[in-house]
Amino acid sequence: MVVSAVVVAGSFIWQGRVGFNMGDEGFLWYGVRQVQAGEVPIRDFMAYDPGRYYWSAALMSFFGSNSIVAFRLAGAVFQFLGLFVGLLMLPVVETMVGIMRRALAALVLTAWMFNWYKVYDTSVSLFLIGALALLAERPSRGRFFLAGVTVGVAALFGRNHGVYGLAGILGVAAYIGCMKRSVEGILSGLVYCAIGVVLGYSPILIMLAATPGFAEAYWESIRFVLDKGSTNLARPVPWPWTIPVRGVPPLTAAADLLTGVYYMAILLFGFAAPAWLFRSALLKKPVAPPLVAVSMLALPYAHYAFSRAELFHLSLGIFPFLVGTFLILTKLPRLAQRTTMLLIVSTSAIVVLPENPGWDCLVIERCVVMRIGGDDLSLQPLIAGFVSKLESTAADYAPEGEPFLVTPLWPAAYALLDRKSPMWDSHALFPRPPAFEQKEIERIKAAGPKFVLLLDQAVDDRDDLRFRNSHPLIYRYIQENFDPVEDGRWHPSIFQLLKAR
Repeated sequence: MVVSAVVVAGSFIWQGRVGFNMGDEGFLWYGVRQVQAGEVPIRDFMAYDPGRYYWSAALMSFFGSNSIVAFRLAGAVFQFLGLFVGLLMLPVVETMVGIMRRALAALVLTAWMFNWYKVYDTSVSLFLIGALALLAERPSRGRFFLAGVTVGVAALFGRNHGVYGLAGILGVAAYIGCMKRSVEGILSGLVYCAIGVVLGYSPILIMLAATPGFAEAYWESIRFVLDKGSTNLARPVPWPWTIPVRGVPPLTAAADLLTGVYYMAILLFGFAAPAWLFRSALLKKPVAPPLVAVSMLALPYAHYAFSRAELFHLSLGIFPFLVGTFLILTKLPRLAQRTTMLLIVSTSAIVVLPENPGWDCLVIERCVVMRIGGDDLSLQPLIAGFVSKLESTAADYAPEGEPFLVTPLWPAAYALLDRKSPMWDSHALFPRPPAFEQKEIERIKAAGPKFVLLLDQAVDDRDDLRFRNSHPLIYRYIQENFDPVEDGRWHPSIFQLLKAR
């Protein structure tokens, strides 16, 4: 616990007031502020699953603030809990070498949690590893129930985590059956597990039954994912042999190549670890419970990493592999242990240190201090410039708290300037059907924004994902009801500023 607290606190002191993501971080921060204002995630605004919003809102209310630093601090508390569980999975060796190994493991795991707004996802994967390790250690009805509760709670923070957790439980149950050569106790255990899932997920079940309008919005969010056929905008897998290196700075090329290597590693581990595990079970060779857990979660979480193949999503699906690697290296000869640890630490540093905002401002570019949501943050000059332009534009065209519309990429604008988004979808990346667009148009009409700032970008270099193509009805409504403004603040090749008629 001490190691987890020191590492997370150190990370927060170093970079808790550094950097700002106008997209995903702003999307979550805006949603948390809306929850504090009494709105309901998914029903009243586009959102992740509700758990992270209510966790953040509860802690921010306890802190007495809705600022960006309070928002990040709420995430850091969750991160501490996840890291604590993750380190519990490693064997305790009360020697200087063992303490150093645990400290290095903590630093590596924390470095891979480089997005404050995604520590919920990385920490939940560690919670699931802990619950499945307990189940593998002693597969009693009580532990099946506890595993089910953990999966249900995990699904509060992301339905995908619930699916991954269920897959892991079924895998552990199969392993137990192979070890015992019997299913005795497993079927009844799975019944207890199902009861635990219902209990863990009961806050959502209660909301579905008791919160007006939530059930319809919730089922619609599931239907949208099923119709879309994926949870993310897919990208080509960055296999090492596809990475361009000519003319690229050496460290950048190394980071890109190693990202591809890590993608290969998590996939190989995801298939090889369960195969080895079942072979051991058939040979009646016991395996350490944490290793059973990571083996059964590695492939499900590889799906998370491959759902949008890039470093950001790799960091969300890599934790079963990382914990598994730390567990395996303890069984190696001393020289192999040190070599493997050195490889993990050095490659992780090359890949993810540049993604940590504190490193960016320390090494890559000189950051500037700016007031964001009531707190002073050190920002990259480009982001600071965008924030300054947003503030001055709002002061000119929507003063005194009047509404505005910024779409599709900067939901942070609403949290920054304490406004409500005129659209339900504050981060309008995915194409929507005409009926949905028409509802959004009605919301825009009702809100009466004083200006619109359109970011005319081809997301992932896909022209079909430009706002004008992904949301043609809303785009046409804006063009027909707002007048273009010649404003030197916004470069016309990317931004289009329009004011209400």
